[in-house]
Amino acid sequence: MKKMILAAALLPLLSTAVFAADLPNIKGPPAYAPPPPPSWTGFYLNAGVGYGEWSGSEKIVDPFTQQCTNCVNQIQGGRGFLGRVGAGFDYQFADRFVGGVFGDGTYSGMRGTLQDGDPYYSGSTNENWSWAAGARLGWLVAPKLLAYGNAGFTQTHFTSAAMQDSHDGSYTGFSTPGFTANGWFVGAGFEEMFAPGWFWRTEYRFADYGARTLVETSGNSVGNGIRFRPTVQTVTSGIVYKFGWPGMVPPGIPPVATLFSGFGSAETSASNWTGLYADAGIGYGMWSANTTILDSATGFCDLCNNQRQGGRGVAGTIGVGYDYQLTSKIVAGVFGDFDPTGIKGTIQDQNPITAGNINENWSWAAGARLGWLVTPRILTYTEAGFT
Repeated sequence: MKKMILAAALLPLLSTAVFAADLPNIKGPPAYAPPPPPSWTGFYLNAGVGYGEWSGSEKIVDPFTQQCTNCVNQIQGGRGFLGRVGAGFDYQFADRFVGGVFGDGTYSGMRGTLQDGDPYYSGSTNENWSWAAGARLGWLVAPKLLAYGNAGFTQTHFTSAAMQDSHDGSYTGFSTPGFTANGWFVGAGFEEMFAPGWFWRTEYRFADYGARTLVETSGNSVGNGIRFRPTVQTVTSGIVYKFGWPGMVPPGIPPVATLFSGFGSAETSASNWTGLYADAGIGYGMWSANTTILDSATGFCDLCNNQRQGGRGVAGTIGVGYDYQLTSKIVAGVFGDFDPTGIKGTIQDQNPITAGNINENWSWAAGARLGWLVTPRILTYTEAGFT
């Protein structure tokens, strides 16, 4: 009898337990947890291409006493394309800051002129390589976009200049030595992640290599000395591959579709580039100009050897424009801008050994541009127009 009463008493409890287990689960889905932001910490390799200009202040000096014989400061110029490869390490700290160290080498073809006004000599020299080692500090404008500045030590090489007679370009037998110079650099740039471990970098860099005397020689004969001080500015754009720490699985190569997917499709991204805009900025500029000396009466050249002069200085810009995003990857637009400048250089006449300062003090331009969106926030573009 007692066993029957106990069984009867447990029956409602068991029924309740079974009933509760059969009830539907009305608990909501787990809250969405966004993926963690990408880390900028790690080792990397980089490669890119660009364009550069150099301007070199020069005076003619006695090679033995170093006293100037043609004391008016003149600025020569050079320009050309370049390629750059490098490696470095970055460390992300305080959430939005990135610090790092790096080194890179540059192969270039920035060709310009060395000039000796007495006795009408000029020759072509080429900055053909340089390397740099330094540090950078950046701020994350967004989790995948870094704005940074850098500075450090740099070394460059200029080739020998075979001096020509400026009248007809014939070789004189004299030449200046090729030389390697040490200096410092400062720069700034932007870098954005477009795939895990892969970044697009665009950077401006200014370098100063100090002054040295280049003595013209021909066998045992010694000519004048050229006191030459080059400064160089470059702009490069390229790819960074960040493979992280030793022992980490490095990121794979992103499929081409990552960059070109949606190339011709309608614009669907959250970042829309269509619209009117106004812009303003400040920077540093150089100019280089090819010159020959003409007879003012006949128009025929007197000193026919082409020479490249140069200038440098600070510049500003203000402008307006309109862009239209054609597809998810392509942006086209028109623009106009005005640039107040102070880019001062030299115009030289070796006959009769005269030189004067010239200043590019303003310019304006109107044109069109066509660009490709590497990421929804980075537009790489080319432009052309009238100025």
